[in-house]
Amino acid sequence: MDPEEFKRKLAEGFFDGMSKEDIIAMFERDELSGMQRFQAINRATGRKTGVKATIDRRATDRFDRNHVAALYALDRTLLANPAATPYSEEWWFGYFIKEKKLAQSWNDNLSDVLAFFNTLYDFPDEWKTDVGALPALGGRLTTKLSWTAFANSHTAVFRKMMDVLLNDGFVRIPAAAPDTVAPNDPTYVLASRFEFSRDRGHKVALFWRGDDRSFGDLETAGGLVNKAQSDYAGWAASKNFHKPWHPFSDPANARDYWYRKGSADNCLMTVVSATADPRTAVTFPLLNDVPGLVFTPDWRDLAGGLDPLNAAARPKHRNFSMIRGKSGQHIVYADSIQLYLAIIDSNLFFTSKYQEEEGAEAFPEIAVKKIDYPNIMASMTFVRVFHGSTDAEGLTVLVHGTKSNAPTLDRCKRKLGMADKNADILLEAVMARFRDAKQMHGDAYKWTPTGGVKVESAFRGIKEVVRGDGQPLWMQANAP
Repeated sequence: MDPEEFKRKLAEGFFDGMSKEDIIAMFERDELSGMQRFQAINRATGRKTGVKATIDRRATDRFDRNHVAALYALDRTLLANPAATPYSEEWWFGYFIKEKKLAQSWNDNLSDVLAFFNTLYDFPDEWKTDVGALPALGGRLTTKLSWTAFANSHTAVFRKMMDVLLNDGFVRIPAAAPDTVAPNDPTYVLASRFEFSRDRGHKVALFWRGDDRSFGDLETAGGLVNKAQSDYAGWAASKNFHKPWHPFSDPANARDYWYRKGSADNCLMTVVSATADPRTAVTFPLLNDVPGLVFTPDWRDLAGGLDPLNAAARPKHRNFSMIRGKSGQHIVYADSIQLYLAIIDSNLFFTSKYQEEEGAEAFPEIAVKKIDYPNIMASMTFVRVFHGSTDAEGLTVLVHGTKSNAPTLDRCKRKLGMADKNADILLEAVMARFRDAKQMHGDAYKWTPTGGVKVESAFRGIKEVVRGDGQPLWMQANAP
């Protein structure tokens, strides 16, 4: 072993608690020199020069190999605050560690893992024991310094741990050259086939994708681009994507597709997910993925009753709202989402097919790196009124007609070319999908592992939805 590497591993506690036999085996494999073997055994058994001191391998004030399994098993909320500021250093660590899948990956990168934990975290008092199994922790691990200070002063340590998490919890799907098909890779297909014939019918690959921005903003940004490569107006940089401790600061990582093992789903940062089914699209984002959203046990028992204008009574998140309708008045969580209807005619990662191959439940979605602006045909705005505090309880959708944008002949011509005679046929196809989504108004749906399904609405005849800050989210006049 290189002397500098050995010195570093010795300082990080790599050999702490190892058996003498394990160290001798390393020597026999030529991984250690004779002197390194001597020093490692002394460190592992607690002996110092000329003095024999025996310690239990678990009685320590530093993380060592004996703690790795317990660290891996910890709930991520004990390592990072789930309410951390979105896209902060702590938030990003939580995003990556959520997908951890194989404990052996930490043992395979033991030195990097121990360096991270010993540099950032205080050793918990509960584990300063010399008998029995490691006890459960009483709360979140405390940090020796702030996450920002740690990331700035120990960038290499942080990056190595983030790379361990990326390779443990994510699958890389290499991206082919832009706008081409990789013929030997079954995960790629050319998605769009235009069959313009009034006699034979027409088939166009149309998908729904959620985004809060306007048509004008998307035109300026060049379309819908995955977050890791969204450099318009410095967006990705502002979310820490370009920091050297971030795995996606490496262009080789950012340009590929990534699949989350733990969630069995597309990475939220490196792809643009889309679905052909608006009943599935309307269930996103899931409540679990809304930044800063916390449901307290008494979230519906506001001191001010049903008055959302009572600032002292309403919860902190602005989307806790009041609805009025045939079912009476209720405090609910409600939000507004905008779904874009777009043509997909470039490379894509067939997510559902990959899920089937991996033995997971197939979800009806695909992933692309980007949807160019000319491919965006229409948008529809939905107000979602959640039936409770979990996605399993479902939600009622209200179409916001005045904020929706129907497809136009001009947009179809922009896609095909102003002189193309098939633009009116394309308009028919897009309009049919748009009308189908509009029929969802007033219905209720819920997310399932195989897509959105229709359920019974908990609220009948909703007449208005007023946000907790007093702003109207939807009124009867907004109905389609």
